[in-house]
Amino acid sequence: MPEPIAYILKFILQTVGIFFVIRFVLQAVQADPNNQIVEAIIRLTNPILRPIQSIVRPYKNIDFASFLLAWLTLTLMVILITVGQAAIFSSFSFGLYLTLDYVVWVFLFSIFATIILSFIAPGTYSPFASAAYQIAEPALAPARKLLPPMAGLDFSPMITVMALYLFKNYVLPTLIN
Repeated sequence: MPEPIAYILKFILQTVGIFFVIRFVLQAVQADPNNQIVEAIIRLTNPILRPIQSIVRPYKNIDFASFLLAWLTLTLMVILITVGQAAIFSSFSFGLYLTLDYVVWVFLFSIFATIILSFIAPGTYSPFASAAYQIAEPALAPARKLLPPMAGLDFSPMITVMALYLFKNYVLPTLIN
């Protein structure tokens, strides 16, 4: 396959996979569906996701259909990139690794966005800030219980980012291999 076409296909499949991962995370954290950013992601992914959701039912707030579509999309990307050089099982395994890696990145991005927005524009409302906060807060809450804010400083983002990086770099590769 010519390199420009492979690059375009990789970009499209990766983007679609990331949208499904974001949809999965938004539903897992029970983000407000009336938020404009959340609503846009729901509208973008619904045409493909609705038929699958009729087969793969969600459990509580975990939408397995969006995770499955993210996994399959990213696996298809891996298969197209390797052009059949990798075994199918390893392609599915690496697709699962990418999906879980992107889930971690969505949380990391949201945490960093909330940190930056708290310095730049504290107390202001924007749909992006609200969505980032709704994603980051469930990840930060356990760290806040472990180490509550002291003297106006919240150390929970540092603990959570460190835990997510440890999971991403050490636990996730051993789970997939």
